[in-house]
Amino acid sequence: MQEKETFNDLIERYDDALKEYGLSCATRLCLVTRANVIIRKHENHGSEQLDNTIIAAYFKGVNDRYYNGEIGKAHWHNVTREAERFLNFIKTGKVKLVNPNKGSRCAILPEFEQITNEFLESEGFHHNTRNDIRWAIHKYFMWLAKQGYKNLHGVGAEQIQKFLLYCTQNYAKGSVHDIKLYVTKLYSYLYKVGLSESSYQALLSFSVSRGTRIQPILQKEEVFRTCLVSTKNKRNKSNGSHLKIVES
Repeated sequence: MQEKETFNDLIERYDDALKEYGLSCATRLCLVTRANVIIRKHENHGSEQLDNTIIAAYFKGVNDRYYNGEIGKAHWHNVTREAERFLNFIKTGKVKLVNPNKGSRCAILPEFEQITNEFLESEGFHHNTRNDIRWAIHKYFMWLAKQGYKNLHGVGAEQIQKFLLYCTQNYAKGSVHDIKLYVTKLYSYLYKVGLSESSYQALLSFSVSRGTRIQPILQKEEVFRTCLVSTKNKRNKSNGSHLKIVES
């Protein structure tokens, strides 16, 4: 029977992988030191295996220090990436990291950026999934900013509906599906941490087929024209006239 891997075994295996990857002794020391910080967090809680709750608390502590001005952005970025590299190794056996901002090339307002980062760290999403989520959430926050919102104050069901309508008019069907999915997860998180008065689960519970485009809301004049055509068709039918349907 194979023995259970200890934290010491894990750290040694991580160091070997870093060495094989071609990193210098100084870089490896820095990365292993960061990994040991995460390990000690678990040991302090009496945990013998990695726990997503402990990991999320660790990242939250790092983020809080950054947003409170205790550490600079460069240091915050390095610490976060060092920890993510270690966690990625545990999950995949690889020490190479993907670009953390892949899928999002546009800057967003600092408060929205903070919410995005804390949301991504809260659930222990896989790195590939994190890229998709970051892209979708950034689209939402960029749209809010264009509507004049600098934070979530005053944002509710009306804004969510308008954003989703905007998405159906500007993005591919598959993208609309993904955006709606991740906005739903975002509001579940926002409600849980007290940043939203509702999770809007009922509003966001409709299903979006990847092969079906959501139709935009008709304006009053369009509704009138539609009703007028329908009335004429009924009238023609009652008079014995036949409409020819032309297929394009």
